[in-house]
Parts: sequence; C-alpha cells; structure tokens
Amino acid sequence: MAAVRRSPWLAPLRLALGGNGSVLVLVESSAGLGKTRALHGLSGLPEAAEARRTLWRCGAAQERPEPGGGPALLLVDDAHRATPQEREWLREVLERPWEGLAAVVAYRPEELGTAGLPLGAPAVSYPPGLAVFRHRLRAWGVDRVRRAASEVLGEQATDAPSARAAVAWSRAALEECEGRRPAAAGSYRQAAAAYRELSRPYAWALTTEGAARCSLLDGAEPSGAPAEAARGGADGTADEGSERTHAVASLRRCVEQYTELGAVYDAARARTLLRSHQPPEVRRPGRPAFDDRLSPREREVAELAARGLMNREIAVVLHLSPRTVEQHVARALRKTGALSRRDLLRASP
Repeated sequence: MAAVRRSPWLAPLRLALGGNGSVLVLVESSAGLGKTRALHGLSGLPEAAEARRTLWRCGAAQERPEPGGGPALLLVDDAHRATPQEREWLREVLERPWEGLAAVVAYRPEELGTAGLPLGAPAVSYPPGLAVFRHRLRAWGVDRVRRAASEVLGEQATDAPSARAAVAWSRAALEECEGRRPAAAGSYRQAAAAYRELSRPYAWALTTEGAARCSLLDGAEPSGAPAEAARGGADGTADEGSERTHAVASLRRCVEQYTELGAVYDAARARTLLRSHQPPEVRRPGRPAFDDRLSPREREVAELAARGLMNREIAVVLHLSPRTVEQHVARALRKTGALSRRDLLRASP
C-alpha cells in the first residue's frame, strides 16, 4: 500500500472523488502481490467517505450496482475472471463515465484471454475526458521488506515473528523467480514454520504450497537449502521419505487447509499441481463405482459451483471442458438432491 500512496494517479483519483473529472486506474499484479489488499486500502481514503463505494469481485455472482452520477469509488478485483456479461457491463461504465467516477480495475496480466486487454477484445474506447493510468504491483526485495517492516513496527521490527516470516517469504519468492528452486523451497519452509507458530493458516498453506511446488518442479533434493530445512517438512518436522513424497503429502495438507478456509481458487490450484505430480493410484480395472456418493472430481466441481462459479469458470480452474463440468454438476445435483447449485455444499454427503 505504501507504493500505491506514492503513485502519480492518486491525486487525480482523489480529485475525481471530489467531483472533479473521472479517473480509471488499471492495476496489474501477479498472484500473491496484494492487489486485493491495495483495493481495500483505497476504500479507506478520506475523500471516499462521502462517495458511493463498491468493491466488485468478478466471477463471484454479485449483484451489479447501478451506475449513476456523483462521486463514486468503483473497485473491481479479478477482472481476468470476468464473465462476458460483467465485461460488457464494465465496458458500458468506462465508455460512458460520469463526473466523479473513480474506477480501479485490478487483474492478473498472465491470466488475460487477450494480452494487454483486461476486458478482452476489442479494446475499450475510453472517452477523452477519462484519465487512464496503469499501475504495476511488483514484488519487494528482502531489503525493502525489512525497511517497510521497520517503518511500520519500529526499529525492532525484524525481530518480530511476523516480520521474520514476511522476510523469509519474500526471500523465497525472489529465489523462485531467479530459478533457484532448492534454495526457495528451504526459504518457503522457514516461512511456513513461522506462520504455523503464529497461527496464520492461510499464510502457512501458501508458503507450504510454495515449498512443495519448488521441490516438485526442481525434481531433486534441495541441496541449496539449509540442512535442517532439507531434512524437515513444511512444518519443521522430520522427513523420513523422499523429498518428492513429502512434497506430495504437503500439497494434500494444503488442499485440506484451503478447503477448510473456503479458499476455493487456491484449493483448485493446489489440486491441479497435486494431480500432475502424485503417483497414480493402483486400482482394479474398470471405473470405480461411487453409487450415490460424489466422486472426488464431482465433489471438487460441486464445491466451486456452490461458491458461485459458472461452468466455464470452473472449466478454466480445473482444466476441463465446459461440457464435462456441466455433466459433473448435473450428477452432483442428482446424487445430493440439492435444489440449486448453491445448495450443493450443504446437501453433499
């Protein structure tokens, strides 16, 4: 958020909230860099206190707010997941902005259907009166994390457990980006152990997933990692099996933790990685008989459908065809007796 507060577009955005002009800010961010946190931070601007504030997450089946005059802060998250109807609605708003509109649209550029176009092709025809800015969130280096922690928490910040965990996570992300996966796996484990001690389950799951991902993609023992990290698991316990076996087991725990927390996108991502690396199950010939119970894939699809995702969105997340997703949803509804997609979680055995 500190980098956002120093951005050149912040002053025009504040002016728009005061009823002077209209502004659009396109925020590009890879996963894990805090775009959602930045949007929530903007909603707390003093100038936004008297404005209509809307935080819209694409693909979440929210009711669309009515456009209108007067100061309005429109914060759009996950534009890369927007449905065709949502993209059309956003196009209409941005091609016909009103005085006082301050819109911030955040997305992951690597997940766009058309590179460089957050709302797809053709490009949006922005009117001359709309000031358009682009902002790219970037990962901080370890030194920058230490400085930021010191600014917020004081001189002893780096001695605080949360600060040490953040520094380890930052180091792991940098090492992974530089291709030093064995070292990154060790740093992720260090961060995961710290977050476990802090009782931060979501952060623990993300860093544990990172350690498993680096170990599996590297395909070798993490010789570059600290010795105790190479011998230990994501939670610091001894690992008697191979690194690969332990990584697969860690991913399974991540899936369980994400599911318990309701983090469906994270759970689906971890399941995809797990399926590509876990050893195939040995079973008798023929398709397994689940009778009236949901199969693992049907349960996976049912969880996402119950969270409000549409079939084509589930297809993208799970790397399936929309037709296959449609069949899984139909079987899940039949087996559970649910009256609607949203009832699937409550009705599933």
